[in-house]
Amino acid sequence: MRQGQTPEGNAVENELFEWRNTVVNVFLFASALFYVPAMAFFVTGQGAPVGWPVRIAAAALYLVLLFFALLRRIDYRPRAWVILICGYATAVLLGLADPQSPFARALPIVMPIFTIVLLGLRAGWFATAVSALLLLFVPLLHTRPGLHAVFAADPAEAPISLGLALTQAAAMMAILFAPMLLFDRFLHFLMQSLAKLEREAVERSAACRKLEYEIQERRRLEREVTRAADEERD
Repeated sequence: MRQGQTPEGNAVENELFEWRNTVVNVFLFASALFYVPAMAFFVTGQGAPVGWPVRIAAAALYLVLLFFALLRRIDYRPRAWVILICGYATAVLLGLADPQSPFARALPIVMPIFTIVLLGLRAGWFATAVSALLLLFVPLLHTRPGLHAVFAADPAEAPISLGLALTQAAAMMAILFAPMLLFDRFLHFLMQSLAKLEREAVERSAACRKLEYEIQERRRLEREVTRAADEERD
């Protein structure tokens, strides 16, 4: 039990641990399955216009995700961190190659949501800070002609302007922080509600045991009274 945590809160944490372990198994398998079409299109050059180094790196990250999806018997927490690292690595790669790609724009938004659900509030806010940095600096790095020439499919293509990069970063960070604040408050409410339900269940169980004891005592007294009355008649 953590310091300062009630028995009810500890019971909720144990149940949450088991739930997260099951969810990570399902989530990793579903992610590995659902990303197959997208990765097939991406690697064969049907997706975002990026160079082969980016395609190979993204495919390698997908294989890592697939590998950990098969390791169902290990603790869910390192596997959840693998999801986080692979997601952010993909966001950086594709953000440097093409800031307008769906992976580059969506992954920094959804990764903190996955993290807060699978690893808790502290890890979720850490992921939020990482996402904010990526949303700000990756588009800015894309404006550098040298990096753009390395990651883009067509080095002759002009990188996005600094003003556009800053505008997109500001808008995406606003989209990021609003749902994270909502999830933070909701998770606090959920944990308090679950602890309250657990406490009420413990109190009901104790009340039932007390009632059962009192019923047994009453029956015992009734038997003694009956026996005493029989002895007096005899």
